[in-house]
Amino acid sequence: MLERKRVNDLLEDGRKILDFDKLDGHYKKVSRAVLEEVPFIHLGFLKEMVILRKDKVQVGTNYMSRETGRFTGYRPVGG
Repeated sequence: MLERKRVNDLLEDGRKILDFDKLDGHYKKVSRAVLEEVPFIHLGFLKEMVILRKDKVQVGTNYMSRETGRFTGYRPVGG
């Protein structure tokens, strides 16, 4: 798991909102911040499904599926 200060700060701000009408707009900001800052998002348990930002994450050339019993290597782009 990764922690991003901007996302954490927005989540903390959201916990303080008492006006229901302001929640939707605020959590749209949170959603955008998550999508801008995280390198990839696990969307569920579908086999062979990974969505990632190629500008943030590079997949190793030895990509193997879950059924092979091996892990997939990810590293930051340029790293």
